[in-house]
Amino acid sequence: MDRVIKGVIVVIMLLEVRFFYQILLPGALNLYNYYNNKILICGVMLVGLMFMGINIIKYGYFHKRLFSLLVMGLIIIYALQVLLSSITYDRGIGEIVKESYYFLLVLFYFELTYCCRNKKGYNFFITLITVFTCITSLLFLAQGIVYNTTRHLFLQIFEIIWQDEISMRGGKIRLTQPSTLCCFTIVISASYIIKAMNDPKERKNKLILLLHIANVGIGMGYAIVVAQTRMITIGLILSIFMMFMALKFKNQFKKILSIMLILLIATAFLNSSAANNFFKSFTAKENDGSVYARTQAYEYY
Repeated sequence: MDRVIKGVIVVIMLLEVRFFYQILLPGALNLYNYYNNKILICGVMLVGLMFMGINIIKYGYFHKRLFSLLVMGLIIIYALQVLLSSITYDRGIGEIVKESYYFLLVLFYFELTYCCRNKKGYNFFITLITVFTCITSLLFLAQGIVYNTTRHLFLQIFEIIWQDEISMRGGKIRLTQPSTLCCFTIVISASYIIKAMNDPKERKNKLILLLHIANVGIGMGYAIVVAQTRMITIGLILSIFMMFMALKFKNQFKKILSIMLILLIATAFLNSSAANNFFKSFTAKENDGSVYARTQAYEYY
């Protein structure tokens, strides 16, 4: 059962990073696995959940009654929503499912909790997503540099091929396809590094520590240079700083020195041309659309 669930998670990760954007799926399958469509991922997840259900009934890995109530309850609620939506809006059930399957993705929780039920499984999952996103960030960072200098695109990005359009910002290519997952793992890696600063046990596995350091460095490079998603960049910096401040250092003098170093780096950055360009981008005419959309959304909510 462990191998099945881990295999499902590996397949889902491969689909999420589009096989590292090196190959495209055959034919129309690409329409069900891109930034705005996760139907293939949902299908793989449901297959894994089916195997989980069979094994839970057979061997009782989790509390059978609780699992049945939660899973079947959500599926029944979803089925009722689909049926009512189909009647209310006079649309086919298939069409409603295509637009609402996201509700079912929450069931991935059970597969993740099963995988992460012990430290070995948890370490497997964290290492897996870190390796996958570190490689993806590196490829996208390289793609950004290559395209900005040679106008050559070597990654197989379905959205660009399908729409025949490349997003630009400030005269540089902007690729946001894997940004949410990559930035999520930056936070995970940063938390591991910050914990390792204060706990020698976390520094025993040098390879894993280097992996997390590389993921933060390469991931931040991708987020700033290629994704150019300004609020995510600010969110990452603030998240990392807050985690650092929340950590209780055994050596308070070490913490004070670290804070002073962070303040020096922050001061140097704020006085740099890169920071100046970053803050100017919020008022640049070419970004009026995104700024307007966000300010209007803020007022609405």
